[in-house]
Amino acid sequence: MEAPVECRFVVNKTSNSSVELVGYTVVPACEAYLSFFPAVALLGPTAMLDASGAALFLPVDRIATDLPFKLPVGYGAIVRKHSAISALVQRPIFTENRSGNSVFMPAGLTTECLPGLQDGQCVEDNIVRLTVDQPGVYYWVVWEDGNVTTSDPPAPWPRDYGFVTGTVDAYTPYDRARLDGMRVFMSHGRLLHQACREPYSMPVAAMRRSPP
Repeated sequence: MEAPVECRFVVNKTSNSSVELVGYTVVPACEAYLSFFPAVALLGPTAMLDASGAALFLPVDRIATDLPFKLPVGYGAIVRKHSAISALVQRPIFTENRSGNSVFMPAGLTTECLPGLQDGQCVEDNIVRLTVDQPGVYYWVVWEDGNVTTSDPPAPWPRDYGFVTGTVDAYTPYDRARLDGMRVFMSHGRLLHQACREPYSMPVAAMRRSPP
């Protein structure tokens, strides 16, 4: 695939007959990112239909927005473009306990509903969630949609953002040991390109959790 703007591509290969794919974006909980949020899309074969016979992945001529990349032949997309965000509204923040890193969550996710995301207890307007029953290769794409999501003035460049897949954390003992070894390099915003200033003068409720 080719992209005229910077896009991030993640490949999700499935071999099981039925797999739920869930994905959404997050950005650092910093003052410079108060009004910033990237877009996300899941790409899959247009031949895949839902129970009513409609295409699950819309072809490019049926997508109600321009994409900054070319779709692979035979692929369509499910697109989530975050609506404009007011810097005057306090956004929900998630703080990961092991690293101390905090992120803004997309609208619809809150610290209260997040534990129930697996059971559909959150508003999912800015989340892609789809159960696929056809093994194959699916692409997650994250990009900056300057017409809708970039703040004014814009967040510093290069901008930082992350991508989350799934609904629960599942760590093996090896995973936990590896994360503990990496924590000193990734904790408290050390991976960010820019210094992070607290987004609000008053504390914002943040849920803290540790991997099981």
